[in-house]
Amino acid sequence: MTWSMSRLGVMIAVVVILLMLFTVYRYVSCVNASDSANKAAEDMRFALVSAYSSPVGLESEYSLPARIENRPYNLTIFGAGKKGLLVNVLGTRCGVSPGGALFNIPIVSYPKNAKNQTEENVTLVIQNTRAGLRIIKKDDCSECIIVENIHYDAGGPHVEDKLDLNDEYVIFRNLCKKTCDLSGWTVKDGMEKREPYVLSGYVMASVGTTILHSGPGIESQEHLYWDSRQNPNPAIWNNIGGDTLYLRDANGIICVEYSYTVPK
Repeated sequence: MTWSMSRLGVMIAVVVILLMLFTVYRYVSCVNASDSANKAAEDMRFALVSAYSSPVGLESEYSLPARIENRPYNLTIFGAGKKGLLVNVLGTRCGVSPGGALFNIPIVSYPKNAKNQTEENVTLVIQNTRAGLRIIKKDDCSECIIVENIHYDAGGPHVEDKLDLNDEYVIFRNLCKKTCDLSGWTVKDGMEKREPYVLSGYVMASVGTTILHSGPGIESQEHLYWDSRQNPNPAIWNNIGGDTLYLRDANGIICVEYSYTVPK
């Protein structure tokens, strides 16, 4: 009888110790998650303050962490009437672990889906405008598209480009293994004051190429046409000195800046 009571007492003591250890672990886990959420908020607050103290018109980038404490999270940027950031780390043993940071900076816009749902690399572009900070989620395909080549000399060295506009072209390549919706993206040359070419409803194939011609034509998956005939100088890419191509996403963020020089 005495042995049975002693054994029961040991079992109760073990259970109590395990419960205490679990409670301590849960408390430490919650504290760590809250501390990490606070650090994430402070890091972003520092990025916003730095951008706001920079010259108007300057853009900077801020990469959101994929996960916090190996858990997904929500990020809220307060605007209109409220000042500050709130980061909620989800899925902790204590439910939600919040963290925050205060600042006094006008936010004129920010992405409503600032939370990192995909747990991939999410980059915010911070623009300093006269009205305040504009915060935009960078397009997922911004790192996918490159300029492979600009064929700036249409028809050869002894032929005027305007006589063979479709032999003046840009080759774009999608490096990613996914399709990229480029609707609303624009292509602009750096030397001329002409209207940019707008990609309307265009989806670029994964690991594919697309050729943008300066002249007119019927567009397809592989061939696009700027049709610059209405411009005083219809040839877009300069044969003297060089030029710069700017590819911007639908929010106006520069995704590609490609320059070339022409040998004298």
